[in-house]
Amino acid sequence: MTIKNWLTLRNLFIVLCSALLVLIAIKCYYIQQKMTWITEAERAYTKKDLIQAETWYQKARNNRWIEYKEDEIHARLGILAPITDIKSRLAGLDEAAQSANPSSDHDFAMLVQSYADLSALRDKYMKTGGQYSSYYKQISSAYKVTDHFLDKFKQYEQRFFTQMNDNLEKRTYQDESFRGQLLQIPVAYYGSKDKRLTSLSAAFKKYDNRKLTQLSASGMFTSMLNEALSMKNIYKEAGIEAPWIKKTAESLADQMLRSDLKTENYTAFASHARDFVNFVQSAKMRSPLTGYISTQYSRLIKKAKRMVARGEFQQAIALYEAVAVYRDTSKEVAAAKLAWTKADPIRLLQAADSSKNYTNVVGGGNLYGAKIYAAASDDTNHIYYAAMDATGQIKLVSTADFPQGRKILHISMENKLSTSSRPVVLVEGDSQTRSATYAAYAVEAGSLNKLFELEADGYQVDKEGNLLVQNPEGAGAGQSARYVWTGSGYEYQEIKTAPEYADIAIDDLLQHQGEKVRFTCSIVSITDSGPLAQLGDSYVLLKSGSLLSVGQVTVSGTLASQNEEVVVGQTALSLPVFEVTLVEE
Repeated sequence: MTIKNWLTLRNLFIVLCSALLVLIAIKCYYIQQKMTWITEAERAYTKKDLIQAETWYQKARNNRWIEYKEDEIHARLGILAPITDIKSRLAGLDEAAQSANPSSDHDFAMLVQSYADLSALRDKYMKTGGQYSSYYKQISSAYKVTDHFLDKFKQYEQRFFTQMNDNLEKRTYQDESFRGQLLQIPVAYYGSKDKRLTSLSAAFKKYDNRKLTQLSASGMFTSMLNEALSMKNIYKEAGIEAPWIKKTAESLADQMLRSDLKTENYTAFASHARDFVNFVQSAKMRSPLTGYISTQYSRLIKKAKRMVARGEFQQAIALYEAVAVYRDTSKEVAAAKLAWTKADPIRLLQAADSSKNYTNVVGGGNLYGAKIYAAASDDTNHIYYAAMDATGQIKLVSTADFPQGRKILHISMENKLSTSSRPVVLVEGDSQTRSATYAAYAVEAGSLNKLFELEADGYQVDKEGNLLVQNPEGAGAGQSARYVWTGSGYEYQEIKTAPEYADIAIDDLLQHQGEKVRFTCSIVSITDSGPLAQLGDSYVLLKSGSLLSVGQVTVSGTLASQNEEVVVGQTALSLPVFEVTLVEE
């Protein structure tokens, strides 16, 4: 029989009737099923088995084959809405936990948020005495949603620990997001806050200590301290004290500072000390190491001061400048440079004009209204005077008035002619006819003004500021002549001599025993036995009825035949005695 023969109207009707019967049977099945589900739902609801009741009511509602007790289903599902909410949300959160990829930071963030949502849901339905707490537990246990979350957090934790180890091995720290991510893993994963703190602290301590040690060993001391401060702030925000940060930073800083001092790398010591003190202040903590730093800094300052006292000025300045980065030492440097210039006055002249070749340099400090002063000559017989005032300004004056062709033997300051604001420079040069050529220049009105110039065997200044000149060239030759200040210069006034006394140099005194002699000497000490005048490397005791004081004086008299024992300091010396008959001041 062909299909065409079979597909008759009768047969087609039979097929359609059969299909209709099938559909009727299916509908009857689902109608019966819905009625059964409603019955089961009512039974579960009566027994307070709300989870099963909600399940059956949901199935019945979704069965659209028949309209049967729809109002009752709707009402009951309204009552059971919390159960529906718990099941729906737990199912979604469980799906989020199981689908999170442990290699994805984005998924980790979503997992943390999902766990926060889970905690909020738990708090909502697990309130003490809440009517849905037992149902929440049953549904959660069925899904094993908490276990799925904790398993996933474990995978992430293992990944973060691996990243920490990789950073340490490779010594690369560009990505440390794992630190914050580990801190986001919920307490529930660890069981308690204490266990969480213990676990994370151990991991962070190991990582932080190795990282800080590596940075310090690589010479990145400042970076090490910056990292320590950053770590401390991160842990503070997370509620972790992290005492190892302070301990490790202190230990590494202590090693570095002691190494700096041992190698006398004071610049590095000052820099490291400054950085550590800044770290302590920024971290708002106390450290005994700051006391050590302060003590060592003070020791170095004292060392530099001792260098200055010993005349090691350049070394002292270098030390002051080396530690300046820790604390300003500009005042100490300035004081050391000032002391150096006082001890070596040529520095003042060179600071004023470094183009000259200075010789016969003399100088000092805190006189004539100057912090430092210096006088000198150059190879062209120019005379120079430089002074530094209280503000540090330097002024230089000069003159070419000293005779050309005369060799300058010595330059000094003529204190007896000088005043507090007007220094007088004394220049001694050679002479073909006398012991020396003397020229004095007063520093006034921004120039060097000549007070006198004479050739003689010596001179002294009396109390009135007049000159007593021995054997001058010209007027008064062969005698002791007086030159009086007229307001514009010195002029010869009279001869003051003692013809019966021969003028000698004090160094020749011992050759004129018993003779009447006259000489100029320098009294250096007043003893119980009388004044002592310098005589070569020793002294001569002056016996005089006049009151003599320390300083230059011209005396006439006779050298006694016997020495006298005189106590000088702790030593008894046998000294020649000069009987003074005339004193000229």
